[in-house]
Amino acid sequence: MPKLKHLLIAVLFACLTFSNPVSAQRDATGADPIFEYLGLERPANWETLSRDQRFQLLEDLGIYPENGSKYQGQIPSDLSLYFEKQGLTEPENWADMTFAEKQNYLNQAITKKDNISPQEVIQENPLSKLIGLDIFNLNELSWKDLFLFFGYWAERLVIIIMFVKPAVVIFKTNWLKKIFSWRQTMGWLSTLLYFIHALGFIILYDLFGLAAWNKAYLIWGGLAGMLMLILGITSNKYSMKLLKANWKKIQRLAYPAFFFILAHTSLSKHGDLRKFLGLGGFYLIAKIVEIIWQKRKTNV
Repeated sequence: MPKLKHLLIAVLFACLTFSNPVSAQRDATGADPIFEYLGLERPANWETLSRDQRFQLLEDLGIYPENGSKYQGQIPSDLSLYFEKQGLTEPENWADMTFAEKQNYLNQAITKKDNISPQEVIQENPLSKLIGLDIFNLNELSWKDLFLFFGYWAERLVIIIMFVKPAVVIFKTNWLKKIFSWRQTMGWLSTLLYFIHALGFIILYDLFGLAAWNKAYLIWGGLAGMLMLILGITSNKYSMKLLKANWKKIQRLAYPAFFFILAHTSLSKHGDLRKFLGLGGFYLIAKIVEIIWQKRKTNV
């Protein structure tokens, strides 16, 4: 009888142990192995959270099944959403890392992310690159950055001016036609920006005298500037009346000016002619298509 009594007590103790509500809740979500796999400490208030609150916490971490199913202790096979929500990159050896190594990685990565400088934000933002803000060094603003910015937009305006005509002929959209009507204004503005850019660098780097112009990109930039000056002076109704048929011939100087500008920016920024060949080649293709389109329209 004593042995049977001891056996019954042992069975009763085991039943009470496995029926513990806290243990049942923990197993229901399987969150303990998940936190360990993620390199995270389990929240201090975990035991006080309801089942739904625990699932919400897991969902906020990005490890909650999107199909609405519940975790039953399994380790998530795909942690991409978790790392995406953290703004981090998942290491390839994550599964092989120890808990301490995972914690160390998370702490270092999050600290680096929190301490990112405005300069890094600008450098990595596509919009900043599009409008030329990535030129500026916010840690040390300089006249050089400002004059580069003027040159950047002088080139961008020239590119728009040159490509808008083929685009209008090919696509015939109203908004392109509107841009086309602003070509003269954009031409004046690009000329103004170019000369601010050029004069700024001439003064900054003492480029007075021919001896200072000993680099290819400076020569191409100087040639582009001379043509842009001629184009800027003659881009008005008075010049059209004065020059008559010759006015259109003079305006064709925009073509060599465009290619000189591409050569200047390609060599000065990249040290080679990849940009010149790529963008210049694309423009030639656009002009050929424009001519074909116009001939087809004439024949019809």
